[in-house]
Amino acid sequence: MKNVATIQSVLFKRNIISALMLCAFTALNCSQAQAISYNFTDLGFGFQARALNDIGQIVGNENNKATLWQNGTKTTLSNTNSITTDINNAGQVLVNNFVSSTQTTASIWQNGITTSLGTLGGTSAFAYSINDAGVTVGRSGAGFSSTNNAVVWNNGLITNLNTFTGIGARTPLSLNEFAINDNNTVVGSSTNNTAGIIFQATVYDNNQYQALAPVDSIKNLANTSFAYGVNNNELVVGISRYTSPIGNFERFATVWDNGIGKNLGVLGTGDNSAALAINESNMIVGFSNNVDNGNNTLATIWQNDVLYDLNSLVDTSILGWRLENAYDINELGWIIGNAIDTINNQRHGYLLKPNEPVAQVPVPAAAWLFASGLGVFGVAKRRKLKQLS
Repeated sequence: MKNVATIQSVLFKRNIISALMLCAFTALNCSQAQAISYNFTDLGFGFQARALNDIGQIVGNENNKATLWQNGTKTTLSNTNSITTDINNAGQVLVNNFVSSTQTTASIWQNGITTSLGTLGGTSAFAYSINDAGVTVGRSGAGFSSTNNAVVWNNGLITNLNTFTGIGARTPLSLNEFAINDNNTVVGSSTNNTAGIIFQATVYDNNQYQALAPVDSIKNLANTSFAYGVNNNELVVGISRYTSPIGNFERFATVWDNGIGKNLGVLGTGDNSAALAINESNMIVGFSNNVDNGNNTLATIWQNDVLYDLNSLVDTSILGWRLENAYDINELGWIIGNAIDTINNQRHGYLLKPNEPVAQVPVPAAAWLFASGLGVFGVAKRRKLKQLS
Protein backbone atom coordinates (compact mmCIF):
# COMPACT_ATOMS: atom_id res chain seq x y z
CA MET A 1 0.00 0.00 0.00
CA LYS A 2 2.88 2.33 0.76
CA ASN A 3 4.25 1.96 -2.80
CA VAL A 4 0.82 2.57 -4.30
CA ALA A 5 0.34 5.66 -2.15
CA THR A 6 3.76 6.94 -3.16
CA ILE A 7 3.01 6.41 -6.86
CA GLN A 8 -0.36 8.12 -6.50
CA SER A 9 1.31 11.06 -4.73
CA VAL A 10 3.90 11.43 -7.49
CA LEU A 11 1.25 11.23 -10.20
CA PHE A 12 -0.88 13.78 -8.36
CA LYS A 13 2.04 16.22 -8.12
CA ARG A 14 2.87 15.72 -11.79
CA ASN A 15 -0.74 16.39 -12.76
CA ILE A 16 -0.79 19.56 -10.66
CA ILE A 17 2.44 20.81 -12.25
CA SER A 18 1.19 19.97 -15.75
CA ALA A 19 -2.08 21.75 -15.07
CA LEU A 20 -0.30 24.84 -13.77
CA MET A 21 2.01 24.89 -16.78
CA LEU A 22 -0.94 24.50 -19.14
CA CYS A 23 -2.83 27.30 -17.42
CA ALA A 24 0.18 29.61 -17.54
CA PHE A 25 0.86 28.83 -21.18
CA THR A 26 -2.81 29.24 -22.11
CA ALA A 27 -2.94 32.59 -20.31
CA LEU A 28 0.18 33.73 -22.15
CA ASN A 29 -1.27 32.74 -25.50
CA CYS A 30 -4.65 34.32 -24.79
CA SER A 31 -3.13 37.59 -23.60
CA GLN A 32 -0.83 37.86 -26.59
CA ALA A 33 -3.32 36.69 -29.19
CA GLN A 34 -5.85 39.35 -28.20
CA ALA A 35 -5.81 42.09 -30.82
CA ILE A 36 -4.67 45.56 -29.75
CA SER A 37 -6.71 48.60 -30.80
CA TYR A 38 -5.00 51.80 -31.94
CA ASN A 39 -5.47 55.54 -32.18
CA PHE A 40 -4.64 57.13 -35.55
CA THR A 41 -2.56 60.30 -36.05
CA ASP A 42 -2.12 61.91 -39.47
CA LEU A 43 1.52 62.98 -39.97
CA GLY A 44 0.67 65.12 -42.96
CA PHE A 45 0.33 65.06 -46.73
CA GLY A 46 3.57 64.13 -48.48
CA PHE A 47 5.33 62.91 -45.34
CA GLN A 48 6.79 59.46 -45.94
CA ALA A 49 7.33 57.88 -42.52
CA ARG A 50 10.40 55.68 -42.31
CA ALA A 51 11.44 54.92 -38.70
CA LEU A 52 10.78 55.84 -35.07
CA ASN A 53 12.46 55.44 -31.71
CA ASP A 54 11.17 54.70 -28.20
CA ILE A 55 11.01 58.41 -27.36
CA GLY A 56 8.36 58.95 -30.03
CA GLN A 57 10.57 60.77 -32.55
CA ILE A 58 9.71 59.87 -36.14
CA VAL A 59 11.89 60.36 -39.21
CA GLY A 60 10.82 60.41 -42.82
CA ASN A 61 10.92 62.46 -45.97
CA GLU A 62 8.86 65.47 -47.02
CA ASN A 63 9.34 67.65 -50.11
CA ASN A 64 12.47 65.64 -50.95
CA LYS A 65 14.05 66.57 -47.61
CA ALA A 66 15.00 64.46 -44.60
CA THR A 67 12.50 65.39 -41.88
CA LEU A 68 12.09 64.79 -38.14
CA TRP A 69 8.60 64.73 -36.55
CA GLN A 70 8.23 65.15 -32.79
CA ASN A 71 5.06 66.00 -30.87
CA GLY A 72 3.42 67.48 -33.95
CA THR A 73 6.41 69.63 -34.97
CA LYS A 74 8.50 68.93 -38.07
CA THR A 75 12.17 69.82 -38.49
CA THR A 76 13.95 69.74 -41.85
CA LEU A 77 17.36 68.12 -41.35
CA SER A 78 19.02 69.05 -44.64
CA ASN A 79 18.76 71.94 -47.12
CA THR A 80 19.54 69.71 -50.10
CA ASN A 81 17.64 66.83 -51.64
CA SER A 82 17.94 64.09 -49.06
CA ILE A 83 16.28 61.15 -47.38
CA THR A 84 16.47 59.74 -43.88
CA THR A 85 16.47 56.02 -43.17
CA ASP A 86 16.68 55.48 -39.40
CA ILE A 87 16.81 57.01 -35.90
CA ASN A 88 18.06 55.53 -32.62
CA ASN A 89 17.08 56.20 -29.01
CA ALA A 90 19.82 58.81 -28.66
CA GLY A 91 18.09 60.88 -31.34
CA GLN A 92 20.80 60.21 -33.93
CA VAL A 93 19.27 60.37 -37.42
CA LEU A 94 20.77 58.94 -40.61
CA VAL A 95 20.63 61.52 -43.41
CA ASN A 96 21.64 60.76 -46.99
CA ASN A 97 22.16 63.76 -49.28
CA PHE A 98 21.93 63.53 -53.06
CA VAL A 99 24.89 65.53 -54.39
CA SER A 100 24.05 64.48 -57.95
CA SER A 101 22.17 61.73 -59.74
CA THR A 102 25.15 59.42 -59.19
CA GLN A 103 26.58 60.63 -55.89
CA THR A 104 25.30 60.50 -52.30
CA THR A 105 26.86 61.37 -48.96
CA ALA A 106 25.93 59.76 -45.62
CA SER A 107 25.83 61.56 -42.30
CA ILE A 108 24.44 61.48 -38.76
CA TRP A 109 22.27 64.39 -37.56
CA GLN A 110 21.89 64.98 -33.82
CA ASN A 111 20.59 68.07 -32.03
CA GLY A 112 21.20 70.26 -35.05
CA ILE A 113 24.75 69.03 -35.70
CA THR A 114 25.53 66.98 -38.82
CA THR A 115 28.57 64.67 -38.89
CA SER A 116 29.77 63.05 -42.11
CA LEU A 117 30.32 59.29 -41.98
CA GLY A 118 32.94 59.23 -44.73
CA THR A 119 33.57 56.69 -47.49
CA LEU A 120 35.85 53.79 -48.35
CA GLY A 121 37.92 56.19 -50.44
CA GLY A 122 35.42 57.07 -53.13
CA THR A 123 32.93 59.91 -53.30
CA SER A 124 29.69 58.18 -52.27
CA ALA A 125 28.12 56.47 -49.30
CA PHE A 126 24.61 55.59 -48.15
CA ALA A 127 23.56 54.73 -44.58
CA TYR A 128 20.60 52.47 -43.81
CA SER A 129 20.41 51.56 -40.13
CA ILE A 130 21.85 52.71 -36.79
CA ASN A 131 21.72 50.99 -33.39
CA ASP A 132 21.57 52.62 -29.95
CA ALA A 133 25.38 52.67 -29.66
CA GLY A 134 25.62 54.63 -32.91
CA VAL A 135 27.03 51.73 -34.95
CA THR A 136 25.78 52.25 -38.51
CA VAL A 137 25.49 49.97 -41.52
CA GLY A 138 25.31 51.03 -45.14
CA ARG A 139 27.19 51.05 -48.42
CA SER A 140 30.26 52.76 -49.86
CA GLY A 141 33.05 52.17 -52.34
CA ALA A 142 36.55 53.14 -53.40
CA GLY A 143 35.71 54.47 -56.85
CA PHE A 144 33.85 57.58 -57.99
CA SER A 145 30.14 57.32 -57.08
CA SER A 146 30.74 53.70 -56.06
CA THR A 147 28.64 52.09 -53.32
CA ASN A 148 29.50 48.49 -54.15
CA ASN A 149 30.50 47.41 -50.64
CA ALA A 150 28.53 46.79 -47.48
CA VAL A 151 30.18 48.75 -44.66
CA VAL A 152 29.89 49.44 -40.94
CA TRP A 153 30.77 52.79 -39.35
CA ASN A 154 31.79 52.65 -35.68
CA ASN A 155 33.51 55.41 -33.69
CA GLY A 156 34.83 57.11 -36.80
CA LEU A 157 36.13 53.89 -38.38
CA ILE A 158 34.68 52.31 -41.52
CA THR A 159 34.88 48.54 -42.09
CA ASN A 160 34.34 46.86 -45.45
CA LEU A 161 32.12 43.82 -44.80
CA ASN A 162 32.72 42.40 -48.27
CA THR A 163 36.20 41.26 -47.19
CA PHE A 164 34.75 38.55 -44.94
CA THR A 165 33.79 35.07 -46.05
CA GLY A 166 30.52 33.36 -45.34
CA ILE A 167 28.32 30.34 -45.64
CA GLY A 168 26.50 30.33 -48.97
CA ALA A 169 27.25 34.00 -49.58
CA ARG A 170 29.16 34.95 -52.74
CA THR A 171 28.54 38.71 -52.85
CA PRO A 172 27.70 39.68 -49.27
CA LEU A 173 24.88 42.13 -48.56
CA SER A 174 24.61 43.19 -52.17
CA LEU A 175 21.22 44.88 -51.98
CA ASN A 176 19.93 48.03 -50.32
CA GLU A 177 18.11 46.41 -47.42
CA PHE A 178 20.17 46.57 -44.24
CA ALA A 179 19.41 46.54 -40.54
CA ILE A 180 21.56 46.28 -37.40
CA ASN A 181 20.60 45.42 -33.82
CA ASP A 182 22.24 46.34 -30.52
CA ASN A 183 24.35 43.15 -30.68
CA ASN A 184 25.89 44.54 -33.90
CA THR A 185 24.26 41.77 -35.93
CA VAL A 186 23.73 42.98 -39.50
CA VAL A 187 21.12 41.59 -41.89
CA GLY A 188 20.69 42.13 -45.60
CA SER A 189 20.89 40.02 -48.74
CA SER A 190 23.59 38.25 -50.71
CA THR A 191 23.90 36.49 -54.04
CA ASN A 192 24.88 32.88 -54.53
CA ASN A 193 24.54 31.82 -58.14
CA THR A 194 26.23 28.49 -57.47
CA ALA A 195 23.15 27.40 -55.53
CA GLY A 196 20.77 28.66 -58.18
CA ILE A 197 19.50 31.43 -55.89
CA ILE A 198 19.44 35.00 -57.15
CA PHE A 199 19.31 36.71 -53.75
CA GLN A 200 19.23 35.25 -50.27
CA ALA A 201 18.60 36.79 -46.87
CA THR A 202 21.91 36.99 -45.03
CA VAL A 203 23.14 37.59 -41.49
CA TYR A 204 26.56 39.07 -40.75
CA ASP A 205 27.80 38.39 -37.23
CA ASN A 206 31.18 37.83 -35.62
CA ASN A 207 33.01 38.50 -38.93
CA GLN A 208 31.08 35.76 -40.72
CA TYR A 209 28.09 35.53 -43.00
CA GLN A 210 25.20 33.09 -42.67
CA ALA A 211 22.80 32.79 -45.60
CA LEU A 212 19.13 32.18 -44.71
CA ALA A 213 17.24 29.89 -47.04
CA PRO A 214 13.94 31.11 -48.47
CA VAL A 215 10.89 29.48 -46.94
CA ASP A 216 8.82 27.45 -49.37
CA SER A 217 5.47 28.92 -50.25
CA ILE A 218 2.41 26.80 -50.85
CA LYS A 219 3.93 26.09 -54.26
CA ASN A 220 7.11 24.77 -52.59
CA LEU A 221 9.07 26.77 -55.11
CA ALA A 222 10.33 29.82 -53.18
CA ASN A 223 13.75 30.65 -54.63
CA THR A 224 14.64 34.11 -53.29
CA SER A 225 14.70 35.74 -49.86
CA PHE A 226 15.42 39.21 -48.45
CA ALA A 227 16.05 40.34 -44.86
CA TYR A 228 14.70 43.71 -43.73
CA GLY A 229 14.96 43.73 -39.94
CA VAL A 230 16.46 42.04 -36.88
CA ASN A 231 15.76 42.47 -33.15
CA ASN A 232 17.99 41.84 -30.13
CA ASN A 233 16.52 38.34 -29.79
CA GLU A 234 18.23 37.64 -33.16
CA LEU A 235 14.91 37.09 -34.94
CA VAL A 236 15.24 38.15 -38.58
CA VAL A 237 12.26 39.32 -40.66
CA GLY A 238 11.84 39.77 -44.39
CA ILE A 239 10.33 37.90 -47.31
CA SER A 240 10.60 34.70 -49.30
CA ARG A 241 9.70 34.98 -52.96
CA TYR A 242 8.61 32.57 -55.65
CA THR A 243 9.41 33.61 -59.22
CA SER A 244 7.75 31.75 -62.08
CA PRO A 245 9.55 30.96 -65.37
CA ILE A 246 7.61 33.78 -67.07
CA GLY A 247 8.56 36.36 -64.43
CA ASN A 248 5.48 36.44 -62.21
CA PHE A 249 6.20 36.29 -58.50
CA GLU A 250 4.56 35.87 -55.14
CA ARG A 251 6.23 36.94 -51.90
CA PHE A 252 5.48 35.91 -48.35
CA ALA A 253 6.41 37.55 -45.06
CA THR A 254 9.03 35.42 -43.33
CA VAL A 255 10.67 35.24 -39.91
CA TRP A 256 13.89 33.32 -39.26
CA ASP A 257 15.20 32.11 -35.90
CA ASN A 258 18.48 30.24 -35.64
CA GLY A 259 18.44 29.83 -39.41
CA ILE A 260 14.96 28.27 -39.45
CA GLY A 261 12.35 30.20 -41.40
CA LYS A 262 8.59 30.38 -41.12
CA ASN A 263 6.07 31.65 -43.68
CA LEU A 264 3.91 34.22 -41.87
CA GLY A 265 1.16 34.09 -44.49
CA VAL A 266 -1.06 36.68 -46.17
CA LEU A 267 -4.43 38.32 -45.61
CA GLY A 268 -7.37 36.44 -47.08
CA THR A 269 -6.60 35.23 -50.59
CA GLY A 270 -3.59 37.50 -51.08
CA ASP A 271 -0.31 36.46 -52.66
CA ASN A 272 1.99 39.28 -51.52
CA SER A 273 3.14 40.10 -47.99
CA ALA A 274 6.30 41.37 -46.30
CA ALA A 275 7.64 41.63 -42.75
CA LEU A 276 9.51 44.93 -42.45
CA ALA A 277 10.31 45.42 -38.74
CA ILE A 278 10.23 43.62 -35.39
CA ASN A 279 10.48 44.92 -31.82
CA GLU A 280 11.87 43.27 -28.69
CA SER A 281 8.46 41.78 -27.84
CA ASN A 282 8.65 40.04 -31.23
CA MET A 283 5.73 42.02 -32.66
CA ILE A 284 6.17 42.18 -36.44
CA VAL A 285 4.80 44.79 -38.83
CA GLY A 286 4.66 45.02 -42.60
CA PHE A 287 2.01 44.69 -45.26
CA SER A 288 -0.11 42.23 -47.24
CA ASN A 289 -2.47 42.43 -50.17
CA ASN A 290 -5.94 40.91 -50.07
CA VAL A 291 -7.70 39.91 -53.27
CA ASP A 292 -10.98 39.85 -51.34
CA ASN A 293 -10.53 43.57 -50.59
CA GLY A 294 -9.88 44.92 -54.07
CA ASN A 295 -6.34 43.53 -54.05
CA ASN A 296 -5.26 46.59 -52.04
CA THR A 297 -2.01 46.58 -50.08
CA LEU A 298 -2.84 46.79 -46.38
CA ALA A 299 -0.70 47.50 -43.31
CA THR A 300 -0.39 44.43 -41.09
CA ILE A 301 0.83 43.29 -37.70
CA TRP A 302 1.70 39.79 -36.52
CA GLN A 303 1.04 39.24 -32.82
CA ASN A 304 1.93 35.84 -31.41
CA ASP A 305 1.86 34.35 -34.90
CA VAL A 306 -1.59 35.81 -35.65
CA LEU A 307 -1.90 38.12 -38.67
CA TYR A 308 -4.10 41.23 -38.38
CA ASP A 309 -5.08 43.94 -40.86
CA LEU A 310 -4.18 47.14 -38.99
CA ASN A 311 -7.06 48.90 -40.71
CA SER A 312 -9.43 46.74 -38.69
CA LEU A 313 -7.75 47.63 -35.37
CA VAL A 314 -7.93 51.42 -35.60
CA ASP A 315 -10.67 53.54 -34.02
CA THR A 316 -13.28 55.50 -35.99
CA SER A 317 -10.88 58.38 -36.69
CA ILE A 318 -9.54 56.37 -39.63
CA LEU A 319 -12.71 56.67 -41.71
CA GLY A 320 -11.67 57.69 -45.23
CA TRP A 321 -8.16 56.29 -44.86
CA ARG A 322 -6.42 53.09 -45.94
CA LEU A 323 -3.22 52.14 -44.14
CA GLU A 324 -0.97 50.79 -46.89
CA ASN A 325 2.07 49.62 -44.96
CA ALA A 326 3.69 49.58 -41.55
CA TYR A 327 7.40 50.44 -41.67
CA ASP A 328 8.44 50.33 -38.03
CA ILE A 329 7.31 49.54 -34.48
CA ASN A 330 8.90 50.63 -31.19
CA GLU A 331 8.91 49.17 -27.69
CA LEU A 332 5.77 51.11 -26.72
CA GLY A 333 3.94 49.38 -29.57
CA TRP A 334 3.76 52.61 -31.61
CA ILE A 335 3.62 51.95 -35.35
CA ILE A 336 4.45 54.23 -38.27
CA GLY A 337 3.83 53.85 -41.98
CA ASN A 338 2.07 55.36 -44.95
CA ALA A 339 -1.63 55.68 -45.70
CA ILE A 340 -3.93 56.78 -48.51
CA ASP A 341 -6.51 59.52 -47.98
CA THR A 342 -9.14 57.78 -50.11
CA ILE A 343 -11.33 60.91 -50.33
CA ASN A 344 -8.63 63.17 -51.79
CA ASN A 345 -6.43 60.37 -53.18
CA GLN A 346 -3.37 61.63 -51.29
CA ARG A 347 -0.61 59.75 -49.51
CA HIS A 348 0.19 60.70 -45.91
CA GLY A 349 2.41 59.38 -43.16
CA TYR A 350 0.67 58.05 -40.05
CA LEU A 351 1.32 57.11 -36.44
CA LEU A 352 -0.63 54.48 -34.51
CA LYS A 353 -0.61 54.41 -30.70
CA PRO A 354 -2.18 51.55 -28.71
CA ASN A 355 -5.30 52.65 -26.86
CA GLU A 356 -3.98 50.73 -23.86
CA PRO A 357 -0.32 50.43 -22.81
CA VAL A 358 1.47 47.45 -24.34
CA ALA A 359 3.32 45.30 -21.80
CA GLN A 360 7.02 45.83 -22.50
CA VAL A 361 8.13 42.34 -21.58
CA PRO A 362 10.63 40.87 -24.05
CA VAL A 363 9.49 37.44 -25.26
CA PRO A 364 12.42 35.06 -25.79
CA ALA A 365 12.64 33.98 -29.39
CA ALA A 366 12.38 30.33 -28.42
CA ALA A 367 9.14 30.99 -26.54
CA TRP A 368 7.76 32.71 -29.63
CA LEU A 369 8.66 29.67 -31.70
CA PHE A 370 7.00 27.40 -29.16
CA ALA A 371 3.80 29.42 -29.32
CA SER A 372 3.85 29.53 -33.11
CA GLY A 373 4.46 25.81 -33.53
CA LEU A 374 7.94 26.12 -35.04
CA GLY A 375 9.60 24.01 -32.39
CA VAL A 376 8.71 22.57 -29.00
CA PHE A 377 12.31 22.18 -27.88
CA GLY A 378 13.52 25.64 -28.92
CA VAL A 379 14.18 26.76 -25.34
CA ALA A 380 16.79 24.10 -24.75
CA LYS A 381 18.42 24.17 -28.17
CA ARG A 382 18.29 27.80 -29.29
CA ARG A 383 21.63 29.28 -30.41
CA LYS A 384 22.63 32.52 -32.04
CA LEU A 385 23.29 32.42 -35.74
CA LYS A 386 26.97 33.23 -35.22
CA GLN A 387 27.38 29.88 -33.48
CA LEU A 388 26.31 27.94 -36.54
CA SER A 389 28.93 26.32 -38.71
